[in-house]
Amino acid sequence: MTNRSTYLKNLMIIIKIILSIFLVYIIFIQVDISAIAEKIAQMAPSWIIAVAFFFVIQVTCAAQRWRYVLAGMQQHLTTRSALRLIFLGQFFNQCLPSNIGGDTLRMFYLRREGIGTGSAIRSVLLDRIAGLLILTLLCSISLPFLIKHLENQIAIMGLLAIIVVGWAAVGILLVLDNPLTHRFRDHKFLGMFLSLSKDARRLTRDRMVIASLLTTSVLIHMCSVGMIWAIDKALGGDTSYLFFAFTVIPTLLVVSIPISIAGWGLREQAMVIILGGLGISATHAVSISILFGAALILGSLPGAVFWLKTDRNTDRN
Repeated sequence: MTNRSTYLKNLMIIIKIILSIFLVYIIFIQVDISAIAEKIAQMAPSWIIAVAFFFVIQVTCAAQRWRYVLAGMQQHLTTRSALRLIFLGQFFNQCLPSNIGGDTLRMFYLRREGIGTGSAIRSVLLDRIAGLLILTLLCSISLPFLIKHLENQIAIMGLLAIIVVGWAAVGILLVLDNPLTHRFRDHKFLGMFLSLSKDARRLTRDRMVIASLLTTSVLIHMCSVGMIWAIDKALGGDTSYLFFAFTVIPTLLVVSIPISIAGWGLREQAMVIILGGLGISATHAVSISILFGAALILGSLPGAVFWLKTDRNTDRN
């Protein structure tokens, strides 16, 4: 059973790598690679500070949001530990296409902080769900703008389908734990989802937790928008922050679908379709996407240091 599970995980990684390469290849046969390289080479370095600023705020908010989730579950995690584990997760998600995903690593090390396995798993899942829920909400708000200005109806319908599935999944999660399903609580797999549903409902009943999750999640996504806005400025663009707020959010929702390696290929395709459909050249859109991906990789590198340091401390103990 273990060998089969490992085989399936390795197969999924291979499929993601192939898909990412294919999507990047499709992009590069549509745009001039030399023009992208020239544009990136001429970027204004001063705007890198703004990109770094937005990234630091984003990671800090991500750590706080996870702490709010844990607090809603009557668990405690220090800000320092949360930041360290968020960086660890980002490093594995962005830099290492391995079986050990960043979320799995967060669960593993959270157990070392004295939090039980079940709570560790559910906290990471609920943290992810909170982010996707707010992303779906923001995307729903931006949808009328895209419908009005974007002529690509296939993209609009695809985005609408993702939004509908997202809201449906949230609805199912909130009602999954009910008297009719209690008989399955002892089932290892189904019991986890029922406990997840129970914790999700508990979070929704705490107004302070809901307000905190909403605030931090919005800030996280707005920081992503800010990074892309700053990158656009560095490349000589003059597009407003508000424009990117309406166009980047749907891109982030599409990239959240785990079918490529760290969003590579999928992000570039979404950028070209959405930004390109609203007047930004494909070369500029791809350049923004590449630099955004590079910024996420560079920003995650402290996670490698934390990981090596954590393992070394563990070995000494």
